[in-house]
Amino acid sequence: MNKTIDFSLPENDAETEADVLENVLDMIYKSTNPVLIADACCIRHHVVDETLQLIHKLQITGFVTPMGKGAIDESNPHYGGVYVGAISLPEVKQAVESSDCVLSVGALLSDFNTVRVFQLLFVDVRDLSVITLARIRPSNSILLGLRFVMRLIPELE
Repeated sequence: MNKTIDFSLPENDAETEADVLENVLDMIYKSTNPVLIADACCIRHHVVDETLQLIHKLQITGFVTPMGKGAIDESNPHYGGVYVGAISLPEVKQAVESSDCVLSVGALLSDFNTVRVFQLLFVDVRDLSVITLARIRPSNSILLGLRFVMRLIPELE
């Protein structure tokens, strides 16, 4: 078989991307206590550097899940601990679950990984280099390629 396989991702629809960016930034800027959770697919899909840039640029606390361990170095001043849902350390559980905006990067929401996940607003970057923003527009999911995350960083003030 001499056929080349195209692994490139399709370009995002520019209008949809701009609308989603506006919504995401609006949620972040309106929040008083945003946090970020880095999960397994943050590592799997090679967005650790972008995730660290977001934490630094936003000056927010970043947590990891058990399967996202290593995405945020424990010596990082913005590192908040390991979030494991109901069985998290009390201070970690309180910090995450009292947040009014959770930026979830690389979510792999499983019972092992988050043990009874809380119901909060998620901006979710996950499998196959796709961002799912189902909570922004509850009636439909918006799928964007992971380039969106890279374009988000320079837009932050």
